[in-house]
Amino acid sequence: MVFRERFIVIPTDPAGEADKLLFRHRGELILDLDVKISDSPVHEQYADVQRFAGLDVDVTLASGKPFAPRFAQNMPVPAEYDYCRPKYRFTTRRGWINDPNGLFFYNGLWHLFYQHNPAGSGWGNMHWGHAVSSDLIHWEERGNTLFPDRTGTMFSGSAFVDHKNASGLGDGSFPPILLYYTAAGGTSLLSKDIPFTQCMAYSADGGESFVKYSGNPILPHVIGANRDPKVVYSPELGLYVMALFLDGCTYGLFTSKNLLDWTELQRIDLPGDGECPDFYPLEVEGEPDSVKWVLSGASDRYFVGSLGESGFVPEQPIMPLRYTDCSYAAQTYDNAGGRRVKLAWGRITHPGCIFASRMSTPWELSLVRRCGRLYLAAQPTDEYLALRRVSKTYEASAGFETELPEGPYDLKLTCPTGSEDIRLMLGSSPVAISPKGNQMILREGGSSFPLTLEGGDVEIQLFADTGGVEVLCDGGIITAAEALTAGVNGKLKVLSGSANLTISEIIG
Repeated sequence: MVFRERFIVIPTDPAGEADKLLFRHRGELILDLDVKISDSPVHEQYADVQRFAGLDVDVTLASGKPFAPRFAQNMPVPAEYDYCRPKYRFTTRRGWINDPNGLFFYNGLWHLFYQHNPAGSGWGNMHWGHAVSSDLIHWEERGNTLFPDRTGTMFSGSAFVDHKNASGLGDGSFPPILLYYTAAGGTSLLSKDIPFTQCMAYSADGGESFVKYSGNPILPHVIGANRDPKVVYSPELGLYVMALFLDGCTYGLFTSKNLLDWTELQRIDLPGDGECPDFYPLEVEGEPDSVKWVLSGASDRYFVGSLGESGFVPEQPIMPLRYTDCSYAAQTYDNAGGRRVKLAWGRITHPGCIFASRMSTPWELSLVRRCGRLYLAAQPTDEYLALRRVSKTYEASAGFETELPEGPYDLKLTCPTGSEDIRLMLGSSPVAISPKGNQMILREGGSSFPLTLEGGDVEIQLFADTGGVEVLCDGGIITAAEALTAGVNGKLKVLSGSANLTISEIIG
């Protein structure tokens, strides 16, 4: 059949048997997708096949089961799933998402790329999806930009706006925008026996469209499952630097003069972490002449240090920014006018929905000095705070009860260190806070995390949206997130203890 429409419609059942959808042109395999096809589908997923328009393509299942392809030019978004979507955290229209990729700010727009499976609501078939926003809150989904090919499926990476045209890929109309990604060989039939390599795609029209670089891979296989390149410029070196996960807890730094050819500089371990490096300079708050470099991994453990000709040198022990496992693989925006804005993958699966997972609340990062040590600190962006419309403050003790907003809301809780334990109900979800024990638990059986690292009164900021909450403690040097599928709306009840509570409704 000749492909003429943009999407192939895939009838799926997340509980069904695994199969492969095979696409062949003149007998040659051009695409394979892991699927769970069903004659009685729970969902219909839409995979973009526009790049094959005009080709005569045979579509079959590897199992040999009959399959009659259907196609569509547009992708509907059923309103019946609105109940499980967060309002102010990005979700894709259909399919699975995970790591944020390729974050850049250009010409007034925040660009978000992300790992996307368009053929199901579970992990697999990695593409790069693309969305844009003027405020980091309201997003326009633009569809998939990077598609699997013979080098592999499209694993995580970063973006760099090449204002100096060091790559030579610009024509003077726009600065080239470079997407660095891992071609994950061996993760599809099409890329069988191919190793993981680092590749690049670029835009010459301001981020409207991207093409893969003809000289790929820009970095051949190094070791293990090397992946997730993060590219940034170093004024200290006068060079571009790529941070790359190598294997275990080991990361590598590579340098380049032209953003195309890379030389290894060093290897460094991040104990207790792996995958998805982020690497960037940050001014110490209140110390305008002091700039440090931060190196972090997917689990938000980070080193603070300096960067020089011999590489990155940590200047204090590795520390955690994030506790609990619901947030992962965070990346930060470059080229954002001096701002360092962070987005993470929110690992909340939304059972029964046509989409899975979300992005986190955007946090603005700073580097603060406390008691002789430097800490990353996260706070909501000004764009997010602008959505607050109604705030009410209470002196609440055991027996206190009040209605929570029907939609997203923020809760600020303060009490002296050493206060008695506080137990709350946020709708149907219990929350336990122990100022004396310096810990908080966001759900029954969940992991505990500290309230303060350096002492002082307890201050907790909690950000609730459908299906989950995110928490900042101690001025944002402690962060956490949890899936609360039991529900966060309804009534707030104080079961024991007392605290000052401020509830802010989010409207925008």
